[in-house]
Amino acid sequence: MDTLQEKIAFAFELIDTGYYLRAETIADRILKSKEPEGQIDALHIKALSLYQSGYLKKSFEVFQRLLKINSEHEDGLYYTALLFSEEGHFLAAQKFVDQLLIKRPDSIPYIELKAEIAFFLGQLDEVLYLYDRILTLQPNSFEILFERADILRKMGQFDDSIQAYQNLLNSQIVIPENEALLLNNIGFNYSLKEDYHRAKGYLEKAYKLDQEHPFILNNLGFVYAQLGNIKSGLNLIEWAIRIDPLNSYAHKNHAKVMLLQGKTKKAHKALLKAQNLNYHLHFDDEVDQLLKNSF
Repeated sequence: MDTLQEKIAFAFELIDTGYYLRAETIADRILKSKEPEGQIDALHIKALSLYQSGYLKKSFEVFQRLLKINSEHEDGLYYTALLFSEEGHFLAAQKFVDQLLIKRPDSIPYIELKAEIAFFLGQLDEVLYLYDRILTLQPNSFEILFERADILRKMGQFDDSIQAYQNLLNSQIVIPENEALLLNNIGFNYSLKEDYHRAKGYLEKAYKLDQEHPFILNNLGFVYAQLGNIKSGLNLIEWAIRIDPLNSYAHKNHAKVMLLQGKTKKAHKALLKAQNLNYHLHFDDEVDQLLKNSF
């Protein structure tokens, strides 16, 4: 007969290998047995199994039962923060992450979660600070360096963003698969600065490396249109939309090029499409302003 600790260890192994229902069944048996030594582990196993199976509400409820017994349980705090964040309750999530970081200030997953929450709260300075904290612990993290450069762009610090992407492009940690997107993002920054000639150079290099990426097609198409080559620009933007019809930024660019041509009805339709795809949640209020001021 397996001991209690062997059952618990086996249940965690089942979670690691994707057998969530079996792990939950073991947890339920331990909980029904009311063995005091196994209650916290059983609740932990049950909550994790439910979370991994997609039963988020039930998982949250079990994590709350767990925290009532042990208010400092790390996974209980972490998954509660994660679940609050996934439901859009960012301030509540932030409190639990802060509690975790008091215990483990150098935990990269906890800092990353705090940065994600800060991003959704619009606290971009805080995101930048947190990314810099991660980079002191993991200086060659491509993902964080890439996201940091993107945050600089979102803050309107285009030159700093360009330099950050350029540093990544020239670094030893970049792999060939990343080069096209780095070139695209540099070109996109130049486009935002309305330096379309420089933007064109970087975006054409990106396009040579990847002729199917909707971001590259959209950005290059918009730059071509701004430089007067509207036909080629529209072809690229429309190609981007065919590949990714949910790309609200491409629909916005499509509308702006249509406005350059005086095609207000088509522009209006494209702007409504971008608006319906929640452009304002992902970017800014430009679509709303265009709808307000252009028709």
